[in-house]
Amino acid sequence: MEAAKFHGINIAAQSFVRLVYPFGFDSRNFSGLRAAVAAAEWSPGKHLWEPLHLPQEDLLPHISRHMESSSNPLACAWRATSQALQKNAVFASQQGNWRLATPQREISFLIHDIQLCLFSVGTGFLVFELAPHSEQIVDWLDFLHYARFSGSGKRSRKLRVLRRKEHGHEEEFIPEFFQPHLPQGKPENFRLSVIADAILAGFRAKLPQFSWREVFIPGQFLVYAALFIGSGLKEQVSLARLRQQVLNLFHANEVFAISPQDAADDAPGFLQYQEKQWFFVSLESAGFLAAEYPDSEFYRTTLPDYLRKIYFFLWILSLSQRYILIELSDEVTKSWPSVHTEDPTAHEKNFEQIREKLLFFTARGLFGQIAHKRTHHRFYTLCQQVFQIEPLYTEVKEEITEMHNYVIMQRTRELDIRVGIYGALVGVPTLILSLIDALASVYQVTSAADQVAMWRIFTAVAVPTVIVLLGLFFWRRLKKALRFLWGKIALAKRGMGKSGEET
Repeated sequence: MEAAKFHGINIAAQSFVRLVYPFGFDSRNFSGLRAAVAAAEWSPGKHLWEPLHLPQEDLLPHISRHMESSSNPLACAWRATSQALQKNAVFASQQGNWRLATPQREISFLIHDIQLCLFSVGTGFLVFELAPHSEQIVDWLDFLHYARFSGSGKRSRKLRVLRRKEHGHEEEFIPEFFQPHLPQGKPENFRLSVIADAILAGFRAKLPQFSWREVFIPGQFLVYAALFIGSGLKEQVSLARLRQQVLNLFHANEVFAISPQDAADDAPGFLQYQEKQWFFVSLESAGFLAAEYPDSEFYRTTLPDYLRKIYFFLWILSLSQRYILIELSDEVTKSWPSVHTEDPTAHEKNFEQIREKLLFFTARGLFGQIAHKRTHHRFYTLCQQVFQIEPLYTEVKEEITEMHNYVIMQRTRELDIRVGIYGALVGVPTLILSLIDALASVYQVTSAADQVAMWRIFTAVAVPTVIVLLGLFFWRRLKKALRFLWGKIALAKRGMGKSGEET
């Protein structure tokens, strides 16, 4: 068993795990959502959230000034009230009465804190800070691996909540706040995703139009962990393998091999802090691992506090940037296929809105430099590199610019054709009329019969010309309408065929 090599290795008390549920929302609802969060209750008259100040003092002045501005903040944060985290309240966090089912055993854990952070660009992060009761590193590695599968799906892990009754007995129960959100109303379907859904759905009481969307793997949480090895580290335990095990969220019995590149101190996804201490970032995890460190106040309290505040904020800020850019790219992709079949005016407006979103994000969500301190900046740079923010931004910006220009070019071409046709409709009859008038002057046409003959010539030439020009104008529009109609008919036939096959 791979887990045997970890026997006797303990995790120190300052360690913690954060499971993070990222979601997207309409940035136009940011102000209303802030008010809804402030008014949310877990029980009548009992508020669920209290304000949490972001680490502004560690940010550059021009960002710090706008971070929590009263009128138009870049981001806002809250934490669950102490009442909500009490033993008999909504999160029942005391006495380790939460249980996570794994294939090997149940792992008992505490809920230390629950936080919510909203960015004005349209992303949010619901954060659960947890800690297994056990000090054994085996339990922590298994917890990191299994706890993130807390949604629906084959790998999802059931949660149980136990409450203490008289004579020390415990019984399983589901807090009332979550019961309406249980799938099929069954207690065996209780997951961490049920808690997230209950919290977010509660905001609709004050903001009925609020909705959220998945921006990460459905049914899976991100993991942010700070692991301080307390004692028992053995020489035969490879730190390079331990680092990869934590970075990739492998469980304790996972069998895997590492490359020479991954064995180096500067392996991809790692940033060395001190000797045998590293920050790590991947697409689904981040955090800090300390294999050896002095027994000092800094490592017991100060550094864990930094990890909970500024480092965590820099990580979710980078995640926010990644999700918004991916969403913008998705909007371009969805808008492009119908460019040739619908009104160019509508597409010009659509791409203009996407372009405005990109400009809004550039002004309020994209920062190349953000922190004062060297280590904070290096960690932020690591996040930017792993998430490939700069190349992703360049790609999305070029996509939007090129396609917006193409749609405008189409619109301009359409306008040029219309102007040409309108000019011909007016100009050709006028030219013919001028020609006839000139001929009449040359040949001194004065009799009524001659004038009638001249007008007949004008009519014979002008009317067919106008009919041809009008035909050209409306034929273009008729072609588009017929193409659109045939497309709808084809889709309808395809849908009927599928329904017939299912029947």
